[in-house]
Amino acid sequence: MNFKATWYGAQALLVTGATLTSSFLGAGDALAQSMPAICQTPGALASLPCRGTPSSFFITIVEMGLCKSEPIQASIFERKPAECVKTYPSGDAEGSEEIEIASGAPLQLGKIDDFPFGDYQNAYVIVKKRFGYTASYNVGGIVFSTTGVTLNPNSDSYVGQMAAGVAAQRFNLNLENFESGTGACSTTFGPATFPDNPGSLRAILVNSSNQNPGGCSNSVDRLIGSFKFANPISINENAALTVKFMVKNFGVFFQEGDAGAIEAVGGPFRSHFTVSR
Repeated sequence: MNFKATWYGAQALLVTGATLTSSFLGAGDALAQSMPAICQTPGALASLPCRGTPSSFFITIVEMGLCKSEPIQASIFERKPAECVKTYPSGDAEGSEEIEIASGAPLQLGKIDDFPFGDYQNAYVIVKKRFGYTASYNVGGIVFSTTGVTLNPNSDSYVGQMAAGVAAQRFNLNLENFESGTGACSTTFGPATFPDNPGSLRAILVNSSNQNPGGCSNSVDRLIGSFKFANPISINENAALTVKFMVKNFGVFFQEGDAGAIEAVGGPFRSHFTVSR
């Protein structure tokens, strides 16, 4: 089974009391609304594809925020001053520092007393198109690890080679097309709904000015994801907002390649928000 064109790249954002859990778009390219089973240890070729936990996972967050209405319309992203509040980073500057999120360390987004009170219908995240990860997979007692080399720079640049008996090397990829591996070009996704989470998700690929890049090319600089909650988040008292990023059991997918080779495809990351009062 080839999993290249059926990667699950986006999941709904769930609100439970004061905790918000989401899976905004991750490192893979083609999108689908199904996921393979969790990888077993040790695994077997017959169980592929499966989803696992990367040893490390790197992203660059440009900005995160909350909006009272949908900030993505078609291929346009607009933060209306009266509608949206930026939660990360603080100040006017954009985030530019790459962070490793597999450790699950919390990120402070700010104090909610700095945000206007009200009902927020959407959460958004802007990340750079470049993702990186390391991963290993045990197949019948033989450990395969990422080599840092792409399968094919021309057609399968988002698929990473793996080899047995080597130390895992970081694999980097650039997300420039939601339909990579299919021969089509798409810089928009959604709105999509998912059966296990209420709400809907939209995503677009944009240039460095958060504008339509005009195609699937090097002009794509970042990814913007926006999730519309089934029920708005009400902020009506002072509090602190933090986020943890999680990649356990879905941050990487393993599939069987040609002649029994093991291949890796980057998966999504989950954002777990906590409101502390």
